[in-house]
Amino acid sequence: MTRRIPRSLPLLLGAAVAAAGLATLHLRLVAPLIRGEPSFNDFKHLWLGARLLHLGQSPYDEQALFALAAQHGLGGINPYVYLPFTGLVLTPLSHLPFGAAARLWLSLSAGTLALALMLLCLHLARRGRLGLGLAVLGAAAAWASQMMPVHRDLSAGQLNGPLALASVAILIGLERRWLWLAGLAIAFGAMFKLSPGLFVLWLLWKRAWRPLAWTALFSALFALWSLALAGWETHREFLPLLEQMRIGHSTWAHHGMAFHVDPANQAIGSFLSHIFAGASETKPWMALGQGVANALTFGAVLVVLGALAVATRRAWGPDGPPTDVLRAEWTLVVAGSLLLPSLMWDHYSVQLIPVILAGIWSTAESPSMSTRARGVATVLWVSWALLLTVWVLHWGEGMRSGWGLLAMSIRLWGVLGVFCLGLWWRWKAAEAPREAENVPPEIR
Repeated sequence: MTRRIPRSLPLLLGAAVAAAGLATLHLRLVAPLIRGEPSFNDFKHLWLGARLLHLGQSPYDEQALFALAAQHGLGGINPYVYLPFTGLVLTPLSHLPFGAAARLWLSLSAGTLALALMLLCLHLARRGRLGLGLAVLGAAAAWASQMMPVHRDLSAGQLNGPLALASVAILIGLERRWLWLAGLAIAFGAMFKLSPGLFVLWLLWKRAWRPLAWTALFSALFALWSLALAGWETHREFLPLLEQMRIGHSTWAHHGMAFHVDPANQAIGSFLSHIFAGASETKPWMALGQGVANALTFGAVLVVLGALAVATRRAWGPDGPPTDVLRAEWTLVVAGSLLLPSLMWDHYSVQLIPVILAGIWSTAESPSMSTRARGVATVLWVSWALLLTVWVLHWGEGMRSGWGLLAMSIRLWGVLGVFCLGLWWRWKAAEAPREAENVPPEIR
């Protein structure tokens, strides 16, 4: 008995830290929000869209959306800007009264985020380091409990928890040769919200045909299910809404909406619009006009896309990619999927929690980095984590002019930092000699 206790002590300590961290997440954020009065401003149109689909109507019909919102006393609403697939997935919640459905979705969102962290930590900690993995899980959950974006995500009723879980499933599926899992997660993520579709382009660029085949299979199944339940005409009605989300424009602009320059929108285009054109009562640094801001945004998007393409251009080879290479490219794709669209609300950065966690862990055991490089990289990972954590009133009075505009877009700098660190990580991984522990060739 005395010999077994020391061996089990790390596991017991790790389990205690994990339990404490998850309890902190629940007690600090989830429980107060369930008891309180969250805005649920995003879940409103999600629930309404799902309800309309259940009733056999289109979620893109503005009059039907307004009428249903008035019927349930939901007040001001935003447009339903997702594929019908998203609403169909959430249809079971539409059978519940709005308040009950919203609080259940809040719990599910927090649960999927916690599950994403748990699966990632267990995956990273394989080979007999379960105690350490549990301890990291507790630290990650405690960190998430302090993040303003997590609070904003849960309060608004957004989709970032499931999307974080999908990205973790993609990494695990590719690393462990569960290509069906990677394909399922990519297909689900891309149809649940379009931005994870960047993983499809990445696999095409890498000519990774086997995971692509699984992705195509599950995408076809999801599409057929969605078409069978919602119909082709409803899917076609999504296209005009998608066109409204191009650079420098906003959905429901005819209703006075200006989401593309909302202070909480941390996208590249939003920041450039504020400093070069002024919007939402902000004072520009140089009044060059919205046209110039749009052109610069388009150029910045091309730079991000070009950097992603160049960094991932090297083939994986017949033996598959080393772990460092795969994780660095996964980091770039997740961060890139946030940077490229015209909307990046501050709570989207919740999707980077698993990325930063994997980055810190991989940095500590990377064969491609010197001790000094590991120290620098760790400091940078923590710095970007802090930028994504800090509580900032994006629409505050002090954020509307001068240097305050930089603070207003603070999440943008965190996401850009993660992307740039991913570029550096990919470069360092390419320099390292090939190690024995690779992702096997079956990935191709």
